[in-house]
Amino acid sequence: MNTHTLLLVIGLSAGLLACTSKNEEKKVSAPEQKSTSGDRKMISPEALRDKVITLKPPAAKATSLDRLPFDLSAPRPGMEVEGAVTDGLRWRDTLGENVVLFSRKPTGVQRPTKDTLGDEGPGRALYATHYLSPKTGGSPVRKRVVRDRYESCGFDLAVRFLKASFVITDLDADGVGEASFAYVVDCTSDVSPLTIKLLMLEDGAKYILRGESRVQVGEDKWTGGVFKVDQSFTLAPTNFLIHAGNLWMKINTLQ
Repeated sequence: MNTHTLLLVIGLSAGLLACTSKNEEKKVSAPEQKSTSGDRKMISPEALRDKVITLKPPAAKATSLDRLPFDLSAPRPGMEVEGAVTDGLRWRDTLGENVVLFSRKPTGVQRPTKDTLGDEGPGRALYATHYLSPKTGGSPVRKRVVRDRYESCGFDLAVRFLKASFVITDLDADGVGEASFAYVVDCTSDVSPLTIKLLMLEDGAKYILRGESRVQVGEDKWTGGVFKVDQSFTLAPTNFLIHAGNLWMKINTLQ
């Protein structure tokens, strides 16, 4: 890990910006994250931060994971989503065949008030819906829905998924795949950093980093790029956070 990356990661220990979207991600129907044996145990956020700073990216492990191509035009019986599907991730693991569907839809235009003056305008909602088609057969099971939106923006609306962040892994080699993805959700009128959220989903559990994009504000001057580690990572294998942190560094310039 080079010095530049090290400084960016250390930045997560500072007081970071609060999320600016109107609604946070919501759990719809998924099991609670649980502490189990091995390295999936309660670890303080400070300890996790230190591990991100000192450990190398996780090495690939042997796994039965099978990454599958995603066909936007393919029929998906029994899989309901909100909005129009724009992309997806698809894989097969020990539980069955999985798909995460990324969709979006416009939101209504709010009338300006003294409290929202400057924010009136079009908005957009994003959805990431994880379905599992069990090996044992039967209808697809909805494991998790992530919802987020910027309700109304009077300037430049920036609400979109970042395709460069789409990754399927099995970091803990347990035969159950993890889907990683990130999105931007903000409204801006200048070159300020934008709000980014990066998530990992595994069998209904959700792990998340929240922060901001990194933008150049001068010939040799940059601002932003830091993130905050959510408490959910204290229940995850340590290399989940290492993976998420490294992925963040690859996509936080939005290029």
